[in-house]
Amino acid sequence: MAVEQPRYRAKDQSADAESSAAAEELRWAQERLEKRREALDGMQGRGGTRERPAPSAPPARPKLEIAPSRPIVVDTTTEERTSPVRDIDSTAYYDFDFAEFPWCVLSAKKRADPDAPLVHHSHYTNAQTGERVERVFETFPAPPPKGMKGPQFPGPTGHALFYAALQLYVEQGATDDKVVFGSRRHLCRRLGINQSGENIRRVGRELEILCGIRVRAENAYWDPRKRAYVHMKMWSPFTGAFYFTAQPGFDDQEELPFGYLQVHPQLQRIARTRGFFALGFSPALFYSLTALEQRLAIFLARRFHFHKLVRLDAEEVAAAMPITAAAAKHRRANLKRAAQGLLDKGFPLLRDFRIRMSRGIYLAEFSRKVRPQPEKPIGAFTVDVDLEPYEREVVSKIVAATDDPGAFYWYAHCVKTLGADIGTRALANFRELYVDGDQPIRKTKGHAMTGVLKGIAKEMNLVLSRQ
Repeated sequence: MAVEQPRYRAKDQSADAESSAAAEELRWAQERLEKRREALDGMQGRGGTRERPAPSAPPARPKLEIAPSRPIVVDTTTEERTSPVRDIDSTAYYDFDFAEFPWCVLSAKKRADPDAPLVHHSHYTNAQTGERVERVFETFPAPPPKGMKGPQFPGPTGHALFYAALQLYVEQGATDDKVVFGSRRHLCRRLGINQSGENIRRVGRELEILCGIRVRAENAYWDPRKRAYVHMKMWSPFTGAFYFTAQPGFDDQEELPFGYLQVHPQLQRIARTRGFFALGFSPALFYSLTALEQRLAIFLARRFHFHKLVRLDAEEVAAAMPITAAAAKHRRANLKRAAQGLLDKGFPLLRDFRIRMSRGIYLAEFSRKVRPQPEKPIGAFTVDVDLEPYEREVVSKIVAATDDPGAFYWYAHCVKTLGADIGTRALANFRELYVDGDQPIRKTKGHAMTGVLKGIAKEMNLVLSRQ
């Protein structure tokens, strides 16, 4: 007869199994902890904490050749490039806009409304979009300096001072926010006028007026980087004139040679990006001309950069000077006299000139003799453009393929405008045509590369321009 086992023993056996399993797990955990302690003790004996393997450094990129930081004249002709200082000895430079619109009054005759601004309407074609745009410039007079009454525009001396200030700015690199001129006596010497007390005071007044005028411009120019029209409201190229003396007071003592003009940030930007254009004639010739001849010479030099024949309404040319004679026939006579004066004094850019009637309008025709040299504006593409690393790599490859490091900023401008992928495509086309192919290079590799870039830009309905 089988004996029934008590039920409590099964419960005891189950409890014993669970306790043995827990003890086994505890023993395993203790062994693992012991091994961890031994490992830590071993590391401390070798010098402390465990060293992790250092991550592998990324491969170093090849060092890119960057164009020199000094201003360069961008030129793709076969002629040898020259430094700006050497070019300054033979020619001079000027701002595009101030050569085009009226901002000074050269006649001693009082205007009918001396407080009214000088207003100039002109048109230009947007190089990127092909759109023809009307541009309106208004120049407002400056507050009267000490000893003068009523609002004032710069006169003949002010016009010559602006020219001299731009030459000094270019000579000093066109990068700082100051144009150092020394003293008013130094400016008199530069203008070639007598350093009398009256002339020194007049130079000071004209500098004050030059810093006091304000320009309001609608559709002033097209910014290709922002792809937007720029409208300037009440700005002046120079914002102040600063002089230094050893003792208190100003009028009764000699100035120290530290004087400077403060440059407006907008003029700094223009100098660094668009740049100034070459007038094509020397400062010595400029200072030998009359005030109206100087103004006409600058106006024609700007136009002769782009046209062999300048044909405009005589009234439009007179308004751009401005010639303020009351009668139209007197304005034409003054314009003709100034043009003849340029021819008589050997102005190198002008071949001939005439005023003729056409469909009831008097046209002024100026024929170009030679194009101003150098052909490209100084200052353009002379700052380090904001390139991404991959864009800079494409630009460097183009520079290496064309052996044209002087055009680094021009190619950077092209790559930034078109895109890095288009720049790579243009480089491939250049190599296919001129390196691997049998297409002859007529001028230079840089000229050929520029042609390829402009051809692709044309396909994209864009225009690459150095200005």
